[in-house]
Amino acid sequence: MNRGFTLTEILLVNVIIGIFAALNIPIYLHWIEKVEKIKVVLTLDTLAKAILNDGLEHRKYPPDLYPGQSLPHINEWPTDATHYDYEHWGLGDGSCSVLITHYGQDGVRQSPIHKNYGKAGSISQEYGDDILKVVDVYKCTKPGGSVM
Repeated sequence: MNRGFTLTEILLVNVIIGIFAALNIPIYLHWIEKVEKIKVVLTLDTLAKAILNDGLEHRKYPPDLYPGQSLPHINEWPTDATHYDYEHWGLGDGSCSVLITHYGQDGVRQSPIHKNYGKAGSISQEYGDDILKVVDVYKCTKPGGSVM
């Protein structure tokens, strides 16, 4: 006798697959988010090294840019730069900070400006989904000052 599956057996298999998917999709999405953050941090590290090298070569850092603008001389700048911002500002205490900010998936800045985010090389993820990488903090009288 050649018999196929009953409707109940097919529905039971579909329910089991549905439960499996419902349990695992949030885990999968969580890991995708973690991978995206790691990718951003690696991009920020690459950009920071390129900016440091460019600053040493030209003996100063470029001035602050608007979000989404790419730096001249930096070939590593992402082609989709809408979420990245190069920042170079005075901190008000006789020092200047050079950093790169990634505005996260929403593309909206949540981190304050003209704030000391720590020493060179530090990464801050304290403000929503913004990720900031400090390239350099140095003594200056105004942004755009000499690197040395």
